[in-house]
Amino acid sequence: KSAGTAEILSVLILESDTRECERLLQALQSGGHTVFARYAFNPAELAAALCEDQRWSIILLNCNLENLPAPETLDTIRVADPAVPVVLIIDRDSKFLPSGLLEAGAQDFVLKSNLSRLLPVVERECANGLLRRDSEKTVQAVRDAADAFGESKARFLQLAGNIPQCFWLVDAATLQFTYISPGYEQIWGESV
Repeated sequence: KSAGTAEILSVLILESDTRECERLLQALQSGGHTVFARYAFNPAELAAALCEDQRWSIILLNCNLENLPAPETLDTIRVADPAVPVVLIIDRDSKFLPSGLLEAGAQDFVLKSNLSRLLPVVERECANGLLRRDSEKTVQAVRDAADAFGESKARFLQLAGNIPQCFWLVDAATLQFTYISPGYEQIWGESV
């Protein structure tokens, strides 16, 4: 992408030191993106970064941090923002493969010995993260609409139950009764 059309990536980097953070940041900037980055080296800095109004495009998590053990850190991230993509960073010459962390919700991993893979993984996971967030918004909108419909239906039934006249609703397509008011029984003495 050219610098004029690049997206701004907001990246939270959980690493061992500033030098390692800068290496990851340079790999991301090599794709022409403008990157807003914050580094966290301990649980307090992570908590502060997750509590801000900042919505992270992606979180890069080194799997071998003593101050931020990967399983607990991933759990903390998922509680704060279930939709944010987490990419695991594996130290050079590490024998550790993060299969358990991938099953626990991390999206992918990148070896520090192959940072050329970082940018494509981040771009893919940022796009997937946007889709997950849009999906969550759609699900919430449907839930809100269903709640509103339920409230409207309850109000309708309450109002209909208080009216002594008889009225009914008919499905126009099937000509079947969908509702007959309680006034029917009061007027004709028969239940429906």
